Amino acid sequence: MEALPPDFFWHRLFFLTLAPVLNSRWLGPNVFTERYLYLPSVGFCWVAAWGILRIRAQAAGRRPAWGAALGIVLGVVGVLAAVRIVTRNRDWRDEITYYRATLAAEPEAASLRINLGASTGTICSLTRRNASGGRRSPPPQ
Repeated sequence: MEALPPDFFWHRLFFLTLAPVLNSRWLGPNVFTERYLYLPSVGFCWVAAWGILRIRAQAAGRRPAWGAALGIVLGVVGVLAAVRIVTRNRDWRDEITYYRATLAAEPEAASLRINLGASTGTICSLTRRNASGGRRSPPPQ
């Protein structure tokens, strides 16, 4: 029996855990959530790490500049990813900021428009209620 390649399990893990997410008919109205990618990302990260180690091993047989270039490229990619994470975290301050920022990138997302309207309406009604001392005030005309 042949030995399986080291990445065999991680490739299968990635695709097997991603398969249910690819059928969007039974995911419900909240299809655009990152939580569906947490488990598949484990397999992807292992395969990516395995690929980086293979490239590093091949670069070790060449001039030292190849290893340094690989380290620099990976460092730049890591810094760019961190900057993107920090800038995107500002969008998660509250619901309205998140919906507006996401709609700026995806103006055709109808579900986000509905959620923005519902959030704005809830905040407006709470603001009117607080301004009237807890009594319900009529909506502005």
